[in-house]
Amino acid sequence: AWTLFRQVKESKVPDKVGHCLAHCWLTKSCGPGPSYSIDRPREAWDAAKGVMGTAAMKAGLPPPFDPNNKWQEGDTKANEYGRSCPKETSCEERCWFAQDMFGPDR
Repeated sequence: AWTLFRQVKESKVPDKVGHCLAHCWLTKSCGPGPSYSIDRPREAWDAAKGVMGTAAMKAGLPPPFDPNNKWQEGDTKANEYGRSCPKETSCEERCWFAQDMFGPDR
């Protein structure tokens, strides 16, 4: 699963398209369980990094993480959209417009 996510990240597709494709491919090959087990902790970690970075900056400290790299609702929506792809639809067809539907790149 991590190899798949790394390949999507390195492919330079738009952010939300990558989220959608990765979760679609993973769900079609392994079922929804692995997709959920990666999605929830990953997005929670992004949220925590954003909070810690913002809090540090407000306290006048250098942020431990990039405060711009934080959870985005569009990531979670794109993940779910990919996970819910019908069997008869390809992931590429399903996810082509995910960027337009779920938001800008980071």
